[in-house]
Amino acid sequence: MPVFVVATTADADRIPLSVQSCFKHDISIEVCRPVKQSAVQLLLLQAPDEKERLQILRELLSDSTLALDVKIESIATQTAALVAADLVDLVVRVQTAATDRIADAR
Repeated sequence: MPVFVVATTADADRIPLSVQSCFKHDISIEVCRPVKQSAVQLLLLQAPDEKERLQILRELLSDSTLALDVKIESIATQTAALVAADLVDLVVRVQTAATDRIADAR
């Protein structure tokens, strides 16, 4: 029975070799570098604090129309375990779901 292990880390350089050597097959460690200089720097190397998550979410949602009951501050608080890439994924998934819901309603 195959087993898949999926994990994230805020510091890929600190994964001990003893952990890496436990796997019989290749493992992949991808590190994203900053894409651009702005309020949002997509770094996987350091998990953002609540203030940084709020900035990231505001930047990602700046061109989006939100429902009146959506509070970005609340989302920033509730996403404490997420790194920047997770926030990007969350926003993309929510936008896709909203678009699908609108298309299905027509």
